[in-house]
Amino acid sequence: MSRKKLLTDEPVNFEQALYAAARDMRGGITALAALMPLNYNTLSHKLNPLKPDHNLKPVEVERIVQLTEDIRIIELLARPVGVAVFKMQPVNTSNKALQSAGRLLNKMSGFVEELAKGADDGIWEKNEVELLERKGHEVISKLLGIMAGAREAYEQGNDADD
Repeated sequence: MSRKKLLTDEPVNFEQALYAAARDMRGGITALAALMPLNYNTLSHKLNPLKPDHNLKPVEVERIVQLTEDIRIIELLARPVGVAVFKMQPVNTSNKALQSAGRLLNKMSGFVEELAKGADDGIWEKNEVELLERKGHEVISKLLGIMAGAREAYEQGNDADD
């Protein structure tokens, strides 16, 4: 695997996700090593997918996830067992925001209907699957954000009552 492949925006496996998360966090691997705390060279070798004889301990992986908060690590860990991971980001739950979400859901249902017509032949093409996954994630993320925003608003409102 070339260095260029290690630096792609979309890691394709768990090791690459760990490497990318460490590299992309503010301060990079140097900052991560200081926060863990580990020697920079030790951590750098453990993160490098081209050095298979240097491995992270499970507790180190857990610490990297905590410090980087990089969802790519969890996504690529969960993918082999068919699990999708979403980070709930609270969004505004105003009437306008909820109406916007409703429009998104209506638009998505139309998209799925069109996709179903195109899949009548029973053959799924890579671009169709990727588009469906991307749109599905968009809808699920939006719904989870609304749920998180409603929970946050509820909890803030109840705190005022105490």
